[in-house]
Amino acid sequence: MKCLEPIKLGHLQVKNRFSMAPMDVRLHTHDGYATERSVAHYQRIARGGTGLINLELHVVRADGMGPYFMDPRITDDSYIPGMKKIAEAIHAEGAVCQVELGHFGKFSAAEVSSAVSASVPPLTAPGKNLHELSEEDIDELLKAFSVCASRVKQAGFDGVMLHGAHGFLPQQFVSPHSNRRSDRWGQDRLLFSTEMIRGVREACGNEFLIGYRLSGDEYYQKLYKDVTGYTVDNLAEIIPPLIEAGVNSFDISAGALDVPRYYAGPDPNLFPDNGYGGYLPLAAAAKKVSNVPIIVTGQMQDPELIERVLNEGLCDMAGMARQFLADPDFPSKIAEGRPEDIRRCIGCGYCAVGAGGLAAIDSHSVQCAVNPEAGWILEGYHAIRPATDPRKVMVVGGGAAGMETARILKLRGHQVSLYEKSSRLGGQLHAASVAPGKADIGLLTRYLVTQMEKLKIEVRLNTEVTITEVEKRKPDVLVLAAGGNPFVPPIPGIDRANVVMGVDLLCKEADTGSRVVIIGGEEVGCEVADYISEDKEKNVTLTSLLPGFSTKGHVAGLRALMNLHGKRVDLVPGVRQYIEINDEGVRIIDTEGTDRLLEADTVVITAGSKANDSLAAEIRNKGLVRYSVFTVGDASEPRSIVEAIHEGAVVAQHI
Repeated sequence: MKCLEPIKLGHLQVKNRFSMAPMDVRLHTHDGYATERSVAHYQRIARGGTGLINLELHVVRADGMGPYFMDPRITDDSYIPGMKKIAEAIHAEGAVCQVELGHFGKFSAAEVSSAVSASVPPLTAPGKNLHELSEEDIDELLKAFSVCASRVKQAGFDGVMLHGAHGFLPQQFVSPHSNRRSDRWGQDRLLFSTEMIRGVREACGNEFLIGYRLSGDEYYQKLYKDVTGYTVDNLAEIIPPLIEAGVNSFDISAGALDVPRYYAGPDPNLFPDNGYGGYLPLAAAAKKVSNVPIIVTGQMQDPELIERVLNEGLCDMAGMARQFLADPDFPSKIAEGRPEDIRRCIGCGYCAVGAGGLAAIDSHSVQCAVNPEAGWILEGYHAIRPATDPRKVMVVGGGAAGMETARILKLRGHQVSLYEKSSRLGGQLHAASVAPGKADIGLLTRYLVTQMEKLKIEVRLNTEVTITEVEKRKPDVLVLAAGGNPFVPPIPGIDRANVVMGVDLLCKEADTGSRVVIIGGEEVGCEVADYISEDKEKNVTLTSLLPGFSTKGHVAGLRALMNLHGKRVDLVPGVRQYIEINDEGVRIIDTEGTDRLLEADTVVITAGSKANDSLAAEIRNKGLVRYSVFTVGDASEPRSIVEAIHEGAVVAQHI
């Protein structure tokens, strides 16, 4: 396979074509020092078989920090010993490693009292104190890049990746949008980058890798009518001078921080093929004008896609970040011929924003929705160990929580039987994968179902577990993972024939008329509105008791909400009261206190779920299980895939 062939980067040979792209994991101390958790995290990813690992962004100066906590630093020599441990751990597993260096420039954190940039262009955040770098400032910044690169070398890393993408400071000089200078730094917009590269090369020598992260297209024209950035057509002018200055490889990404949904990963709603390989046209254009390896990132976690594009010569390596959190053994499983065992990233964004959503972004160490081990390698909380006392365990419910519980129980040596009342495994995952841009959740269903089959777990479909069944089976332990039930708000007329549940709609067990009112404006409500409004003949009204929509800030809900702009969807927030549902639609008291009729042929309820744990309580009361009865996932409390997977894993390891 092409993806398993070695490749030369500069003076070094990398063992395969897999590259871990830089990604904030927030495992360092709050003042930026490496921890044992950092070391264990990167060593675990290296052990999974990837050839190249790029550590997350290290800013070269305090005024270039971003809006993050627990991010690493290498701004003085005291950081070198901790960094050295990471490099040694990665090298011990046979991988090459680099450190990403960068400066946010105009996008620096709000705490930075005076941010710097090439010049002071439009699209600057309101109230941002931004000033243009002077010649002296530029010289100092270039020196900071060289000195920090020298520290990276002292720490034992093989090279650096200079962050010239996503609107960071080097790109602010390259971009005709953000560089309006008339001096030499504006007349030659590549000058800052080429001088930065030359400075690093001079400081670190020829036997030191210099990678360059480059946005293959700024995509400003996608969002802003009168803004001109550089495009893919300019790569022929950009790439050769950077190579001449000393670059050994390019990591092709796209966009800038002020081009949301286009930067740092193709949005599945805006790019073809659900976003997969969305930046490949940029990589292909870069490869035509480059004589050094081209790495492409952004939705590249499909093994078949990787092999195809490598063979077609569209790129030289495949870069991924989130996928290595979901399954660090991605390369090893491909090498072993078992791609069906790869736990694929579902693109939910939990690794970036966590349970608190965007409001709490980066206030937590990294975790992964589908891999509870991520972020906790050192502690070994989720290491799967053989059970010392194997037991007969009955798992009720074949959704995400039930299957993950059954999977780990079986791996630990327990005798497991899984019961599902419907005709298929997957539970709510099926409904969750229907809305636009969410097809990848189906990958989780496929992975878990495959594991049930490969582990030869006894699965009983079309079987609703009752007290009688439990009495008959006599399990040592019972795990209730039967999901939740839709919450039906007490609105007069809610039992009418023109009312359907959102989950039934997503599962194609119900349909709507041409005029639809949705009651409930959180994540599922936004997704249902997005799904229905794909039919341009339908008029949709999305309502909420809250003053806004998708207020928890989760990525999927916000994407769905953004998708609604430009569609035939009316938003009605702040409903004071739902008076009734009748033949004509829904009567409400709106946020202004006005009695209004929202006309509808169909009313869709997306008001959340409620726990479904009555069976567990009855079993406990009757003493039908020898040891323990557990509830996990929505059976305990309605939440998300994250809690379903993580609680299932914890309970399975506890038994």
